[in-house]
Amino acid sequence: MSLNYILISLFGPGGAVFATLIGYTSAIVYNIIAIIRHTGYSIIPLGKPALLTVGISFVMGLSVWIVREGGLVLFDATTQLGLTSVLFFGVLTGGLVFMILTIRLGLAGSVLGDRFKMLRN
Repeated sequence: MSLNYILISLFGPGGAVFATLIGYTSAIVYNIIAIIRHTGYSIIPLGKPALLTVGISFVMGLSVWIVREGGLVLFDATTQLGLTSVLFFGVLTGGLVFMILTIRLGLAGSVLGDRFKMLRN
């Protein structure tokens, strides 16, 4: 609560967002440390999938940004139809990029089994 008070008084409503982000992140880190200490579980096997997910998310975000910028050039950004078109193509691109990369890199196989084995080749 004190972090909320400080950040809201400094940054307004955006401060509440940052305070929540900091609070949840510190709670997650604290819980992970507690689980590791009490169970002896190693998080190293989770490292590769976690890094793959972060990398895939970065590539997806970059592709959505590129499509958005291109869409704002092609479509009229002052109309609802133009903005809806940009949004539609951005969401479609992001979903396709994420799906293709998770299948090609084998991340989908670790979650869904070998259902996408034929698509990896």
